[in-house]
Amino acid sequence: MKKSMAVIVLTVCMVLVAGAAFAASSNSSVTVSGTVQGVCQFDPTSGTALSFGSITPNVAATTTNNVIVECTNGWAYSLAVNTGLNSASCAGSACMKNGTNYMNYAASLASASGTGAGFGSPITDVLTGTVSATDSQNAAVGSYNDTLTVTLTY
Repeated sequence: MKKSMAVIVLTVCMVLVAGAAFAASSNSSVTVSGTVQGVCQFDPTSGTALSFGSITPNVAATTTNNVIVECTNGWAYSLAVNTGLNSASCAGSACMKNGTNYMNYAASLASASGTGAGFGSPITDVLTGTVSATDSQNAAVGSYNDTLTVTLTY
């Protein structure tokens, strides 16, 4: 019995070794590629208001808010701010409206251009609004409003 068992085990081992000796393999190269797109977007935490709060006539007022963008690493971008919805009523200058009254102001971006550092590395620019003492000196009482557009070009 021991001899038969040894013969069976030896036979099975020989079949396995013989099968492995006749196994073959082949390799093939697979090309892997992809293209990273250059894109930019406003960060959802970017400021959406430029509020002067209470403006004292004949006293300059300044306010700021952050404009935050994210761009593909190495991708160039630029930011621009327009003169707002009421500029046609103010000879092309930015102005806030209160009924039939207008008050000029200026809006500007600190750097307005740059190169992205990748998503997850936000870039902060500062949007500054200024009402000069001259522009507020004869302003009528009330709430003044305008809407600016900040454009991100990439």
